[in-house]
Amino acid sequence: MFRIRKIYDDVSSANKNAIRQVQSIISRQFPSARVEDLEKIPLQLHDPVSYRYRSVLFVADDTSGKVKGFAVMLHLADINVTYLELISAAPSKTGGGIGGVLYERIREESLKLKVHGLFFECSIDDPDRISNPDVLRQNRRRMLFYERYGALPVLNTVYDSPINPGDEDLYYIMYDALDSSRPLSRSLAQKTVRAVLERKYHNIISPSLIDEVVESFRDDPAVLRKSRYRKHLPEVRKFSKASIGLVVNEKHSRV
Repeated sequence: MFRIRKIYDDVSSANKNAIRQVQSIISRQFPSARVEDLEKIPLQLHDPVSYRYRSVLFVADDTSGKVKGFAVMLHLADINVTYLELISAAPSKTGGGIGGVLYERIREESLKLKVHGLFFECSIDDPDRISNPDVLRQNRRRMLFYERYGALPVLNTVYDSPINPGDEDLYYIMYDALDSSRPLSRSLAQKTVRAVLERKYHNIISPSLIDEVVESFRDDPAVLRKSRYRKHLPEVRKFSKASIGLVVNEKHSRV
C-alpha cells in the first residue's frame, strides 16, 4: 500500500526527508547523475522564476514516509506543455507497478492543466546504434512502457544525435498527446524543444547546436514513429484511485 504525494517545496520536515530519499534513489539508479542535478531538486521546487518552469515532485511513499518511487514534472506555462524530467522506482521496488502509477499521475496532472501535450526524453532503442545488448534490452523495455500509454518518438530530427563522437547515451524526444487525436504542430515542437534545451541544458549544449536541433523539426505536423511493441501486448492496466492511497498536498500550491 502506498500513496502519491505532491511536493511543491522543501519547507516541512516530511518534504525534506522525501527529497533526501529521492536524491538517494537518483544516485543509485542514475550513477552518472551530476552533483548539481541532485542539489537543484529542492531549489527548482521553490524558484520557478530562475529556472523558467514550475517544478512539481510526486513521490510514492508509505505511511512511514519511505519513498518507493518518484517523478518530477515541469510545467512550461508560457508554452502550455508539461515535461517529465525524471521518473524512477527505488531500486528494490522496480517492476512493482509504481512506475505506471506515477506516470498516470503525471498524465492526470497534465490533463488538469489543459496543456497541449506531455513531452520527455527516452533512451533510443535502435540496435544499429547501441553496441551493448543489455542496454538495448533495457531501452526497449522502457520504450514499450511508454508506447502502452500512446507516447511515441518524434521522427526526422537530429534530437537523438550524439553531442560528442562515439556517444551512445542518446535520447528521442517523446510526445504524449494525452489520449487526444491532436497532432503535434511544428511550431509547438520547436518551441518546446528550444525551451527544454535552453532551460535545462544551456550549460552543456551551445546556442548554435540548440538552433540546429530546433531547425531540424521541419515536418508539420510532426511525424511520430509507429508503435513497435504495443501491438504484441494487452492494453495497459490503468490503476484506479481505489487501489492506492492518493494524497495531494495543495497547501503550498503556486498554480
